[in-house]
This record gives sequence, structure tokens and C-alpha cells, in this order.
Amino acid sequence: MDKSNRVFILVFIALWVSFNSLAQVNRYVVFLSDKTNTPYSLDMPNAFLSERAVQRRTNQGIELTESDLPVDPAYISGVTGTGADVLFASKWLNALIIQSSAGLVPTIEGLAYVTGVELIAPGEKPASGSRKSRRAAGQRSLASVNIQQFNQLGLNNLHGEGYRGNGVRMAFFDSGFRGVDTTDPFAHIFDDNRLVYTYNIVEGHREVYISDDHGTEAFSTVSAFDPGYTGAAYEAEFMLFLTEHVGSEYRIEEYNWLVAAEMADSAGTDIISASLGYNTFDDTSMNYQLDEMDGNTAVVTRAADLAAEKGILVVTSAGNEANDPNWGTIIAPADADSVVSVGMVDNNGNLGSSSSRGPSADGRIKPEVVALGVRTSVIRDNGTPGTSTGTSFSAPLVAGFAACLWQSRPSFTNMQLRDTILSLGNRSDSPDNQFGYGIPQYGTIITSIEDLDGAEGIKLYPNPLQGDILIITSDEQDLARVNIHLMDTKGGEVKEWRYDYLRSGNRVEVDTRHMRQGVYLLELEFDSFSSHFKIIKY
Repeated sequence: MDKSNRVFILVFIALWVSFNSLAQVNRYVVFLSDKTNTPYSLDMPNAFLSERAVQRRTNQGIELTESDLPVDPAYISGVTGTGADVLFASKWLNALIIQSSAGLVPTIEGLAYVTGVELIAPGEKPASGSRKSRRAAGQRSLASVNIQQFNQLGLNNLHGEGYRGNGVRMAFFDSGFRGVDTTDPFAHIFDDNRLVYTYNIVEGHREVYISDDHGTEAFSTVSAFDPGYTGAAYEAEFMLFLTEHVGSEYRIEEYNWLVAAEMADSAGTDIISASLGYNTFDDTSMNYQLDEMDGNTAVVTRAADLAAEKGILVVTSAGNEANDPNWGTIIAPADADSVVSVGMVDNNGNLGSSSSRGPSADGRIKPEVVALGVRTSVIRDNGTPGTSTGTSFSAPLVAGFAACLWQSRPSFTNMQLRDTILSLGNRSDSPDNQFGYGIPQYGTIITSIEDLDGAEGIKLYPNPLQGDILIITSDEQDLARVNIHLMDTKGGEVKEWRYDYLRSGNRVEVDTRHMRQGVYLLELEFDSFSSHFKIIKY
């Protein structure tokens, strides 16, 4: 072969490789610049949010913001006009999830309203009907394990008082809910029309009863109801979202979580329970580093905090990474500052060996609480009982506990509910980065997170306390003549303040820098009466 022919072949191969690279279809996130010309208005939220979603915001005093407005339809049309396939739009991040050939990316980046394009998964979205073989699960006598799950959290007391999640709407994110639609322990949900919404984000349709049984087992701890098995909040309303592709791990699954959260918000969910977490991916360039578990970096972490901003309680697995020498700590979105991340314990309250430890990269206590995750009683995809281990199963137990608790205290905001759950932990007076605030137990609840006596005109803030100064004000009492007693949750006095502190007639500033993180009782002792408050210091 002469030199000219060799050169021709090499050039042809290079052009062929380049062409195929440009023709490769991948999935990207496209970030948009603004919502300036959107046809939607914050004055007419019912055009893009359900009445239930609007009411949640109203009940909790949450204002609508630009992040609630849908993506500008004109921008969606513009991106579609390039030849890209728009899979989903994210109003919270003002972004589009698209499927496109690599060759179109420069054209999309050149649009005036596009601020950036990032690869989030190679290849096209998975074909419909993907399957995965069922995981092995342990077997054990069902009754004793199920009773233990209840007694650890005091769910037996909540159920005994009539609180079983009725009227609370819960959304579950997972890799598949195979068998939920065909087995007896879940039949009551369909009989009562309490399965209100489903969506398969991965494949883009409504079928979620495929792919995997991980979601089935996690969901069963809350929703199943059958002779011998009672879910934690089996009378709640439910939404199921398939967000995880079992055959691969890429950043797109974080965006799937985000899209599901927006859908759940719009449909009026109160609680999100997600037994999922992210730190490493098949494409190592997408991996997170340990110092990025800081509550602000990971896409899914930001999504979880945005959901909390909308008044949703987000409960998530802390992770099962304790034995990983290269990681060991929590995974996203457990690092978010507004979620309840859940570790796992066994029947005796001992920490599960693989339960991820904290703190977060910025030093916050993680996980928030723990629950039974070692040999948790679950329902399999064939409707039979079994056991499974992992924070994937302790987290939904806490979510179910939260649903019952919220039913009992419907005036709580999501953050008041979160703080109450922490305050009920059996280690709330000395939280750490293994157990967090401990196992929340309903039997010790006090009616209000703040004012225990109903004393009018007395306010403590900020509560929860994240700095060192606690401010006490009163519209009616002379605070210049008050003794202040700080006690732990068992009634032991931690500190006392008398008349030697900075104060005026109706205001006291208390320096709490000596206080460790935890839950405390504060007594204000006046001449003729005392008023008691519960406070939390982070």
C-alpha cells in the first residue's frame, strides 16, 4: 500500500470516529437564564400547582417565589427546535433535561437564554419495561420483628390513639415497586383509592410496578396492611416515583429525583421518603468528593432542600457506607440541612455496622435519627414477609412515624415536625455522629415544641438555636425579675441565670455558647408562676 492510500485511510477513520462521536445521543441538563417572559403568574398559582400544594404553602406561611413558576414555554420550544428531545423541565433549577446528539450541543449552548449545558448520562433514556432479578432477602418469624419496629418508635401508641397517617400524603422515590399492584398486603390502598399518582421518571411513563423490588420492600414498611403485618402509616395517601435506573449510575438520577420532587410538590405531597443516595458514578468524572457532602453542592442535596423550602418533610437514608475505607460518611442528599437523614440500629438499639456516620463536611451532626434497619420486617414483591437490612428500610419507618405524628399535630410546619422528631430521640440530650438524636419515641412527646404551658406573650427565638444567643421577649411579664433554669430532657439542671445577665424590662439575651447540641427544657421562674419551653440547639 502506497503512502497516499495509507494517509487516505487514516483520514477516513478519523472522520468516521469524529462523526460517530458527534452523532452519539446522550442526556444533558440545559440551564436557562430567566423566567422574565413566562406566561405564568404568582398571582394565579392554581395554573401550575394543585390546590393542595397551594394550601400547604398557605398553612405554613410560605410565600410563592419565582422558583415555583414553570420554565418559559418559549425556551422549551427553542431548545426543541434545535432537534433536541426535551424529556423534563425543572422549574426549581430553571433547567431542561434533554436527549440530544453531541453534535447539537454547541447549537444549544449558542441560544441567547442558555447559560450552560452539562452531560448527565451517556446514551439514550432506557427502553420501557426494563427488569432486574429480585434481590435475596432473609426470612424470619414476622410477628416479633414487626412488633419491634413499632415498639421502638412508639407507633403502637400512635396507632392506639387513632393516628395511622390518615389525610397525610406521602411520596416514595425508588428503583421499582414490583408487586405492589398485584399482592394482597397492598390491596387496601387501591381499594380505598389512596394511590393518587405514579410516574416512571427513568422511562417517561406511568408504569412503576417493574424493574426492581427495592422500592416495594421500603414502601411496605409504611403502607402494607395484612393479617400479621401493619405498616407504619398504612392509612396515608401515596405517590410512587421510579427515579433510579438499576442498570447504571449517572448524575441523571439526581435530576430524576429533582423532577420527581417537583411533581410530588405540585401534586400536594406532605412527605417525601427516599431510600436512595449518591456519591460515586459509573463515569468517575461525575463523582463527589468527601468535602462536597456539605449541604450545598450535590444536585440531589439542593433538590431536597428546595423541597423542604416548599413545606415538604424530606426523609432520606443516611447511607450504608461506614465500612467503605474510601468513604465511610453519609451520602447525598443526607447531607442536606433541612432533611431528616436516618441511620439504622438493630432490635436492641445497637448501631448497624454499615450505617453511615457523620458529620457532614461542614460539621453538622448526621444522621438526624436512627430506626430499625437491621433485619427490618418487609413485604416482598410476591406478597410474602421477609427481612432486609439497610438504611433504605429504617428511613421509611421514620417517614411513616412522621406521617402519624403530623396527623396528630396538623398545625405543625414541616420544620416544626422535623424538630419534634429530633427532640423525641432517646439521645436528644447528647446527640452524636453515629446515632444522631437517637431513636424517636412517641411516648415521650410534649404537646408543643416551644411553649409547654401556654404562657401568653412570651417568645423565645431563634428556636431551634443555631448560634450562641437565645433571645427571650415578653409583652406582659417583667423579665428583669426572672430566674432562668436550663435543664436536660431528664430534668437535670444544666445552668441557672439570675439577675446578672444582659436584660431590660421585656427582653433577655442568654449566651448559650457552653451548651452542646441537643434538646433542652428552659424554665422561666417569675414571682408567682413558672413557664416552661423546649428548645433545640444545633
